[in-house]
Amino acid sequence: MKLLVMSPIGATLVDGPTLVAAAVEQFGAKARAQPSPPGWETDVSIHVTLERDSLGLFHFADNRLGSFESGSLPLREAVAWYRSLLPADFPRLIACDQGWNGHVDLHHGITAQEIADRWVDHAVEGWDAGDPDLG
Repeated sequence: MKLLVMSPIGATLVDGPTLVAAAVEQFGAKARAQPSPPGWETDVSIHVTLERDSLGLFHFADNRLGSFESGSLPLREAVAWYRSLLPADFPRLIACDQGWNGHVDLHHGITAQEIADRWVDHAVEGWDAGDPDLG
């Protein structure tokens, strides 16, 4: 499973060095960071070996997008952790799936369970009604 994290209004996210330092602090020796090959949209990837899964975090060089790959629970936990790296008053931040089939708003303090519970399914007619950023 893959989730993308972005600000629909184009706010700048965490930069690559900050993300690497935060991942090492959070995951310790389980986190391995490596630069992306020249010419890629990403500038760094971080691979975390978990007990029953693995987690991939990919930072995009423009500081406007993060990509997270894993099983569903570690993925939601990683996205909630990522949100905690940004200020409480950060502009709107969302996570969406790669196919834009759904999204969730990431408020400060969000939990992995809230990410699952608050998922907006784009197959439901009217999901974007009244949304100034996504409608």
